[in-house]
Amino acid sequence: MTHFPISLKLKQTPRNVPIYNKANWETMKKEVINLQHTIQEKVNTHTVDELWLEFKTKLNELVSEHIPHKKLTTKNKTPWVTFETRKLMKKRDRLYKKMKKSGNDNMRNKYKQIKHQYGQEINSKLVEIVTENDFIQMVKEPTRGKNILDLILTNNPGLIERTQTQPGMSDHEIVITDINIKAKTYRKKPRNVYIYKKADMNSLQNDIDQAFTDHLKDKDNLTNSVEDNWNFSKTQLSTV
Repeated sequence: MTHFPISLKLKQTPRNVPIYNKANWETMKKEVINLQHTIQEKVNTHTVDELWLEFKTKLNELVSEHIPHKKLTTKNKTPWVTFETRKLMKKRDRLYKKMKKSGNDNMRNKYKQIKHQYGQEINSKLVEIVTENDFIQMVKEPTRGKNILDLILTNNPGLIERTQTQPGMSDHEIVITDINIKAKTYRKKPRNVYIYKKADMNSLQNDIDQAFTDHLKDKDNLTNSVEDNWNFSKTQLSTV
């Protein structure tokens, strides 16, 4: 049996998140009303596809212009890094920069004190997690000198077939563990997929043209809100 050390790092793509509480709703509302009037004026001279494309394009422009966005990534959560330990970590980093800049012995002592306090807080939280979850340390042999620096924790030791150390490339031993587990797989639910190449596009086009033309020509619909028109569009496109 050959064992390979594997290291994984998840890379997340930042996503744009709208900040709705900073949006310029009044201006956007006026722009949408103007857009609605513009679309109504073009009912007799443009096709439904052209009107829909213009509406969608303009609406996306309004969202980009009047609603600010920010890039957001989800950070990997580590349960032993709490709010308090994060504060200590930031304070430690600030003191380190001040110490390097000033070279002051008093600043150096403050940095060492916070660094020690941060280490104690992290260790205490990790021990608390291990105790609360009834974890058992499976690494029994030293991995560096006389110290055990690596952790294999489990609350079901019956799953661990063996744990041993092998010489590493430096003074740190490699931990090899065989775990008797089976990966869980989940079946995806079936979903409907449209076969566009077999669609009756001519009939679809005619039905959409007729439905939207009748709707926009009806005087009772001239006072409809954007939401009403959107609901009508969505319903028609779903049923044709």
